[in-house]
Amino acid sequence: MAEVGTGICLPHATKVEKYHVAIQIEDHVLQTKDPKEAKHGYNRWNERFSNIRFESVATSISKLERIYFYLVNSEKQRICYYQASILDFVNKDPVFKWYPLVNDTAVHKVHEVHEAGMISMKLSIVKQDEENAVDWKKFFAWKKKPPSRMTSYKVRIYIFQCKDLPAADSDGSSDPYITVFNPDGKAHHDHHRTRTVNDTVNPLFYQALQIDYDFLDLDTAPPIVLDCYDTDDGLLDSTDDFLGRAVIHLKEASVAHSLNTYPKLLN
Repeated sequence: MAEVGTGICLPHATKVEKYHVAIQIEDHVLQTKDPKEAKHGYNRWNERFSNIRFESVATSISKLERIYFYLVNSEKQRICYYQASILDFVNKDPVFKWYPLVNDTAVHKVHEVHEAGMISMKLSIVKQDEENAVDWKKFFAWKKKPPSRMTSYKVRIYIFQCKDLPAADSDGSSDPYITVFNPDGKAHHDHHRTRTVNDTVNPLFYQALQIDYDFLDLDTAPPIVLDCYDTDDGLLDSTDDFLGRAVIHLKEASVAHSLNTYPKLLN
């Protein structure tokens, strides 16, 4: 049993891209149809593969090869992927998890790791027992059908400061600003990015940003993704340098009561 939910921060340059997600175990492949909704860097599939059987020479689940999730573009190219052990998916009652994709450097359609995106999915793999087939409807994860619509919410993010950012300039400093991912494609809109703080690796922002996010509940909500860049304004043939990323899951943020729970920027 498998269900593919949503993709965020997906590769997008200037257009809205409709991706597919492929799940592969050995030579067996399941692939989603077109997403039910597609925006800049955002796809929503909410597609379930119900009780799919496949055969293998492996005598136990632990002897199966690794499982792969692929992001497939409109040209049918597998441009990003996630790989994991089969044993990570033996729970019959799983919850949705977010999996960070890696850009496939052999395909070379996505050049930077942070541009590969994230997808949500839940998946159960069991060895088939003809005498005792699994009744999937007994498990909470599979009782309800995938949702056809989401609810729109406003999310407000208070950004205070960063500490010990990488130095992007030759003088050992940076000119950092932060953007928050939003599905409307306006990554550098004033509502979705902070001001630039010049000549520092320890910037103080003290700003509030607000985005519109569609999700069903906190358990399946997309995380808030904050990217930090160094401004290269005024330099010829240059783009803003990526400095780091913080990923905040709304379920965690909703119960955070201490400043000690703030996320750390990851290089």
